[in-house]
Amino acid sequence: MNVNMYRVTDSGNDPSVSPATWVVENDWGAIIDTTGTQTQGLQEAINYAAEHGHDLRVHGGGIARKNGQDVAIIVCTVPIVIPPVQGVDWHIHASIVFGGTPYPVAIQFDSAMNSVFKITGQIVCPPGWGCGVQIKPRNLLPNDTFAGRVVTACRFDISSVVLLGDLGTCIDLDATQGAITGNMFRFLEPNRGSNGIRVKAGATTCFDHNDIVALEVHGQTTGINSGCTAAGSALVYGNTWSVKIFPRGGSCGVELWSHHDRWIVSVGNREGAVVCGITLNPTAHSNLIDILLNQAQLPVNNASPHFNDIRP
Repeated sequence: MNVNMYRVTDSGNDPSVSPATWVVENDWGAIIDTTGTQTQGLQEAINYAAEHGHDLRVHGGGIARKNGQDVAIIVCTVPIVIPPVQGVDWHIHASIVFGGTPYPVAIQFDSAMNSVFKITGQIVCPPGWGCGVQIKPRNLLPNDTFAGRVVTACRFDISSVVLLGDLGTCIDLDATQGAITGNMFRFLEPNRGSNGIRVKAGATTCFDHNDIVALEVHGQTTGINSGCTAAGSALVYGNTWSVKIFPRGGSCGVELWSHHDRWIVSVGNREGAVVCGITLNPTAHSNLIDILLNQAQLPVNNASPHFNDIRP
């Protein structure tokens, strides 16, 4: 049973001038009322699919070969909020462009279990928006409430998150209120902002045993910040990372505060001279780091008094 969203007219490359027209149907093919929507029906489709436990399919499209036109842009002037869900399979095939009054987060994921989320197309945030995609469990799951506030046993496949400015975080993996554990994350292009991917844990809630692949992390001051501070790093551990990073000139590839992680890292200078490739902060320990390429002026800044196995 699918909730379906599809376009009946194409967008132009400037959706403020030529927006697409979208229709949302429930699992029986009846039109869902989206009167007054600020997301062209996307939030309404998400709400209905979550409420009824249905899969979601947004049938958009890509770039037209005939004229270079992006035919499937969804325009949002408020954030998209994904409530707690279990066992869902959602695929959004469209570009999502945010505008209007800036918000701290553009797309917010809450608790999730045994679910698949795929967003194909660009997520674009103009200057002033603080974060492109935030995965932050806050509320209980609809069924397995005993698990608490958690994101677990899920797969996230997100193609491109673009911040049209030099501030903000493309991907925020925030376990400060609930655990993020045992997931697969695939991020193909975190683009610009100050942080490509940022990871935080709480005093009692972990970011642990996740598998993260991040390609084309580029244009940021810091490509990846795993742990953020000494205070928030003790419960970031046991993860595997495979990352390709091209920082903004004069910046840093990886800030590493976590422990017992496995890293495969490439840091390139394609977007300007990189000051530091990998920084091991004082709490970093027992990490295994394979460096495929490191073109930074200072390849490794080792400020950790602990053992980390670095293999250039």
